[in-house]
Amino acid sequence: MRKFFLSYALASVLVLMLAFASPVAAESTPAGTSESEVARTASGNASRSGALSVLDRIARAGSPGLRIWTNEGEGRYELGDHLRIKIDAERAAYLTVIHIDSHGVATLLLSGDRPADAHIDVSGRLEIPARDTGFQIHASLPTGVETIYAIGTPVPVQSSWLIGNDIEAFPTLDVDNAALLANRLEALLTGRSEFDGYFAARFDQVISVPDAGGETAKYAAVGIVDYFASRHRAVGRPKLDLDIKFESGTAKLSQEAKLDLLEVGKALTDMRLANNKFMLVGHTDSVGSDGENMALSVARAAEARRFILANFDAETVKSLEIDGLGESQPLVIGSAQEDLALNRRVTLEMQRESLRGGSAQEFSSVATTPIDEIEIPSVKGME
Repeated sequence: MRKFFLSYALASVLVLMLAFASPVAAESTPAGTSESEVARTASGNASRSGALSVLDRIARAGSPGLRIWTNEGEGRYELGDHLRIKIDAERAAYLTVIHIDSHGVATLLLSGDRPADAHIDVSGRLEIPARDTGFQIHASLPTGVETIYAIGTPVPVQSSWLIGNDIEAFPTLDVDNAALLANRLEALLTGRSEFDGYFAARFDQVISVPDAGGETAKYAAVGIVDYFASRHRAVGRPKLDLDIKFESGTAKLSQEAKLDLLEVGKALTDMRLANNKFMLVGHTDSVGSDGENMALSVARAAEARRFILANFDAETVKSLEIDGLGESQPLVIGSAQEDLALNRRVTLEMQRESLRGGSAQEFSSVATTPIDEIEIPSVKGME
């Protein structure tokens, strides 16, 4: 793994911080898991379980004959690791592949929009991404257990039958819509005779934070440019979790952070990124109030942007935006000091309108056409 991948973490956007009249520093209380964090985690787990329970029901009801795994089937990967999803089938079918991350967000990795790409022959193998597509998928945030489902059907499942607004190459649905997607897929498979005899399989894998071995990760501008300019893809939008860490309760940049931000600035001045827009996203740990942490995350993004602007004047730098997500998207869940430190960070993110169709919308939605009104064409030649 290239060195600048050592500290990949979840993407988020930091924004400017205001001074408090009575300064009570966020992240300054003793380490511990807050009630709000527990509530959010429980809520997310419940929503994820809702989607998983439906997709598991689909898998159990399907016929045997399908197998899915990643790479060599080891099932444990670190952020930044390259992934290749592999599917074997005992009979010919069209594949639909859905990924559910540890937070319950669903991504439609493969559908039958291009039937030839989704078709698998008798005793054949299909890989995602295909070896001739020119891009790769890598392990990305959030960390934890994620699940991949493959469903083989006699006719190709069109994304428009499942997704209401396809806004990027891999349509992504938030936690609530993930459960709706699973329910809609189940209704399609069980409610239409065209899908009788479908078969399905699932694979679980664990994504973790790399052990940097005590090193401070250094970024090379050329590596950052290659990451965003090539078709090297995460499951969702391209994000690079910068190893720009902060002490608790502060937005002050360390000397090491400044060196890394200089490389980010160099990358943003490269002509290969000239037509893209980027955002710095700030994050905090779970110590302190929601309001304090939101302001602090904004301040961290603003400080990173201020430093880059002071050293570079390219148009891509001038258009660099900031946002803050507070404690809402932790890299890791935990109350140990090392866990809290990992969550205090900044992410560089390519904005969605740079990816496809000019849409800044975060997630896709579920299609609403009644299942019995979908026009499903017949397919000849399936064995």
